[in-house]
Amino acid sequence: MKKTFVTALLLSVFSIGCKKNQGPDLSKTYKGFVLYSECSVSVVQTIGPDYLGTATWAAGSYAGAPVYHNVFTVQNGCQFLDTMGTDTFNFKIISPQVQNCMHCMMVVDAPDVSYPIEVVN
Repeated sequence: MKKTFVTALLLSVFSIGCKKNQGPDLSKTYKGFVLYSECSVSVVQTIGPDYLGTATWAAGSYAGAPVYHNVFTVQNGCQFLDTMGTDTFNFKIISPQVQNCMHCMMVVDAPDVSYPIEVVN
């Protein structure tokens, strides 16, 4: 009995410390801008108060590579409108979509975190 109680207590303590990542809020509208876009790969940096993506990402493995915060790769590059530039845009996370467009074979450095997004007004 005592062993079962101790085991249950330990499991409770460990489960409190292990929060499962819930992912992005699908009902929320986020704000961001395109850092760069090449070969249907777009990297977006989010602007607060709500952030998405990788907390810190270096755009290259060389010394002095630029470091960005709260960035992600657009998962649905075929449907994503190219909003390159300094203009910010609002977007929502959507369900993943089939990508049927042409892709170039160039290797593009991009964050590992990716989301399918849709630009909204």
